[in-house]
Amino acid sequence: MRYSVLSAEEEQRIHEAALCILEEVGLDVGRPSLIAKLREHGFPTLADDRVLIPRARVEEALKSAPRSVHLGARDVDKQVVLDGTHCFTATGGCGSKTLDIDTGEVRPSSLADVAASARLADAIEEYDVYWTLISAQDVEPATRVARGFLAALQNTVRPIQVIDACRGDEAETLALMARQLESAGVMHGPPVSMLNSVVTPLRFDPDGTEAAMVFAREGLPVVCCSMPIGGVTAPATPAGTVMLAHAEVLAFLTLLQSFYPGCPLIYCPFPVMGHPIIPLQCVLCNSSIPALINHFSAWLAPPTGRGGKCRFYF
Repeated sequence: MRYSVLSAEEEQRIHEAALCILEEVGLDVGRPSLIAKLREHGFPTLADDRVLIPRARVEEALKSAPRSVHLGARDVDKQVVLDGTHCFTATGGCGSKTLDIDTGEVRPSSLADVAASARLADAIEEYDVYWTLISAQDVEPATRVARGFLAALQNTVRPIQVIDACRGDEAETLALMARQLESAGVMHGPPVSMLNSVVTPLRFDPDGTEAAMVFAREGLPVVCCSMPIGGVTAPATPAGTVMLAHAEVLAFLTLLQSFYPGCPLIYCPFPVMGHPIIPLQCVLCNSSIPALINHFSAWLAPPTGRGGKCRFYF
C-alpha cells in the first residue's frame, strides 16, 4: 500500500523548483580552496563565491548513486541494508549535557555516558542504528569524535553513525580506524557512517563538506542532511520549506557524487516549522505539521530504481 499526501504532479513541481534554485541561485561555499576544487570539476561559480549546480549535474549524480546503502555492524545479523524496501530506526541527538539518573543533576556529558547510551540502545530491539547521541565533554576536543566512536563500538553490536565529525582531520581519523577494523575482521560491512548537513539557507559548511568528502573517498556512507526551519531560515510555507530541504540535500549529493562517483549516500532532509507565537524559541516538532512535511520530504527522495526510493527514518 502506498500513501502520499502529494500527487505525482505536486512532487514534480517541488522537485523542479529545487532544481531551479540550484541552477540559478546556487550555494555559498565560503572557502577559496573548496570553490577552486568545484571549478576544477566543472561547476560554474559566481564572483561572490557561490557555486551553481546545473540540472544536468544533478541528474548525472543521481544516476551514479548506489541503489542501496550498507551500514556495517559487529554482529553480522545487525547489519542494515537501505534498499527502499524497509524502514529502520536510529537514536538521535548530540547532547553535550546529561541528566544524571543517580543525582538528578544536569552535568556535562562524559565518555562514560556515550558508553552507557550505546549499551542502552543495543539492548532495545526496536533500534537498528546507534547514532552517537552524546558528545563527551570530558575529553580533549581534538580526540572527542574518535574516542566517542570507540566507546560506542565497545558497547554496541549495531551499526554506528557519527554526527559530530565536523572537520576533515576528524574524518581522516575515523577513516583510518575504519580501515583497521575492516582489516582485523571486527566489522561486517562499512564500520561507520556519518551525518553531515548543509547550512540553511543554501550554504555549504566548508569544514563539514571536507569531512564528508573524506568519507565519500573511502566509500563510507554519508547521510546528506538539511535542517531548514520554516519561517526562520526557510520560506514560511510547508511546501517552500520542503522544497529548500530537497534542494540542499540534492546539492550535497551532487557535490559528493561528482567527486567520488558511486559513493554511498543517504537522502535525509529534516524540515521543521518555526513556532508562530514564540519566534526563535521553539519549533514545531511534536505536532501533525512536522509529521506532514517530513512525509513530503520522504516521498521526494531521489529514485533508487524503478518504482523505489531510498529513505532513512530516525
